[in-house]
Amino acid sequence: MNIRPASRADLPSVLEIYNEAVLNTTATYDDEPRTLEHRIAWFEDHEKHDYPCSSRWRKRDASRAGVR
Repeated sequence: MNIRPASRADLPSVLEIYNEAVLNTTATYDDEPRTLEHRIAWFEDHEKHDYPCSSRWRKRDASRAGVR
């Protein structure tokens, strides 16, 4: 297995994996599948700020009724 940083060319595959999890699990806390445009913006934001892909917690639609 070769582990490497993701590239823009990987985004359609990343999106496919992510959206499968949105539709079939509770892992993401998103209610609706994301678009490629959203994933590109997400990727650019992480590149610009040098964030790893799972570094920040974000408010998700499915967690809107939760209490912390």
